[in-house]
Amino acid sequence: MVGHSLVNLEQKLGGQRNMNYMYILTIWSKNHLKKDTSVFNLAFDNEKEARKAFHNSVLEYGIEYVTVTKEVV
Repeated sequence: MVGHSLVNLEQKLGGQRNMNYMYILTIWSKNHLKKDTSVFNLAFDNEKEARKAFHNSVLEYGIEYVTVTKEVV
């Protein structure tokens, strides 16, 4: 999921495509609404690997427990 702010940042920088990105995959424990607040953060520098990990995590944990963000590094 790419926020509009990243798109705007690319446009402001003249459409430079040589920016480096890191994809952060966050998985919450299924019991995160209880006292157990386990959170797993995984970092990827390859979009293809991040997408694969996201889809596999959604299959295992459910869409409500998995998010992915794209960060400029």
